[in-house]
Amino acid sequence: HTDTHTDTCIPSPADISRRLAESDATLTVTDAYALLKQVDPKRAEFLHPNDARRVIRSLEIYAETGRPHSACIEDQQELAAATGLRYRTVILWTDADDKVLDARLDGRVDKMIQAGLLEEIMELKKDLTQHTHTQIH
Repeated sequence: HTDTHTDTCIPSPADISRRLAESDATLTVTDAYALLKQVDPKRAEFLHPNDARRVIRSLEIYAETGRPHSACIEDQQELAAATGLRYRTVILWTDADDKVLDARLDGRVDKMIQAGLLEEIMELKKDLTQHTHTQIH
């Protein structure tokens, strides 16, 4: 029994999902690419037939969303063009008292110094001086 997504013989998302689940190791790249050409010819044209990871991922997106991966990519590109952002974005801003932040920063710097920050800086300076000196002569 095969569900069809439309009146044509294009496999439904459920068909693709079932095929991917049933044939983990047996679905060849050639078979997967042939399926992708059926459900998303635009994406198939973009991908190399041997790019198994991307071909399978495009089939998974179709199986999960019911939409061709190429349509999802187009939506993302339209959103990016309209908003100037590549992805839907949430920006969080926290407000903290400067005294609290200063104390945390001082504590972090103290720990870094205890862990050898100054010695590391001196070693880097020494290496840089030797490297520069060698290049000059």
